[in-house]
Amino acid sequence: MKIVIDTNAWIYALSHKVRILEELAGNEIYILENTVNELLQIAKTQRKESVAAKLAVELIKKSKVKIIPHRGKVDEKLVELAKLGYVVLTQDKELKKKIRDSGGKLACIRQGKYIELP
Repeated sequence: MKIVIDTNAWIYALSHKVRILEELAGNEIYILENTVNELLQIAKTQRKESVAAKLAVELIKKSKVKIIPHRGKVDEKLVELAKLGYVVLTQDKELKKKIRDSGGKLACIRQGKYIELP
């Protein structure tokens, strides 16, 4: 399966100690270029999410997460990718609705512990 991970899914997973890459082992994992940029911006702040964002950037660099070049709106691109058969991992309620309405597939983090795949 091709799975593309949204910013909030990275932060949520790492904040709740979900082993995101281990949970998704055996799948092709992708991230949008703008998602990486968002994580880098969050990592520079003093917000509580900054530690998780820093860790996410480190994991992305060290692992085999493929970066999809994209500079536009992240949500629109994720909906487009969902229509093309990618599974989108997100915790964003509005984005989930858009993807469901478009007929795309979703993955989500359940009970702050594990990733539920379609």
